[in-house]
Amino acid sequence: AFPLRAASIELCAVDAHIGTVRKILMDAACSRFDLVNNHSGIIASTDSDTVVDKRWLFHIMREMSNGADAVGGRIMTMGSLQDFMIYQQENEIYRNLVARVESIIDPQDHDPWPRHFQYYGANMAVKKSIYEAVGGIPALRYLEDNALHDALFRNDFKIRRSPDVIVTTSIRTEGRVEIGFSEQLKKWSCMYNSGIPQKVPSGLEVITLLNLRKRLRDCWLASKKNGIFNKEEVVSIAGDLMVDANWLSEEIDAAAYFGYLWLEADSRRARGKWQHTFHAEPIQSATQYLEIFIG
Repeated sequence: AFPLRAASIELCAVDAHIGTVRKILMDAACSRFDLVNNHSGIIASTDSDTVVDKRWLFHIMREMSNGADAVGGRIMTMGSLQDFMIYQQENEIYRNLVARVESIIDPQDHDPWPRHFQYYGANMAVKKSIYEAVGGIPALRYLEDNALHDALFRNDFKIRRSPDVIVTTSIRTEGRVEIGFSEQLKKWSCMYNSGIPQKVPSGLEVITLLNLRKRLRDCWLASKKNGIFNKEEVVSIAGDLMVDANWLSEEIDAAAYFGYLWLEADSRRARGKWQHTFHAEPIQSATQYLEIFIG
């Protein structure tokens, strides 16, 4: 009773990569909804080395019915755990702590705690209408899922990172893309064997940045609601982000979406003096700092 469709497609060498494949599949799903005049459909994505939970679609649909425009689910790992996987486990603990701190400092009604940090091709979904609104997924050689996420975020669509939407993926260090989970596992394996510690943005940097995002969001919301914002606060935020205050004020006025404003400001921050002020630290120290903050 399940209407499964399969396709065997030959691609020229320059287009033979995951970005093209995922775009073909997601665009095809989008087109099939048009054929049956269903503009409220959901496009869900997973990978060939991944097994979805038996209630995967149910939980995706439930999150969408609760107001989400897109859903990122948890990606668990299966297979025999190797010694270097401690790096992966430490990374997940750290990034979930960042997600928890984010929900405390800059909470979003559409993505409440409990939540996580993932929106990747092995476990993601988006409404058909929203997929079209952002121009679909780009045919990039790698990180095409990140690009789709950024397009959704940039346009203030509601992304829900649901802990109930679960898949399990394989542990393999030989993948088909230059940048991806398998390559990250290979990197962690090399680091483990060489005794190189994993370093991440410090807990202080994470908390500082999230506080600045919240302050900037408040200024932007005031601008859209009242047509004015606290210019002294913007000067202060610009100083803390180490970006030009006049530029930031103009961007607040012009930005139709906060996601766009934040990505622009964050990009300028990362290219400026900020990178010389904060430095990566061992993941254990950063994790401990965030745990103390959460209490």
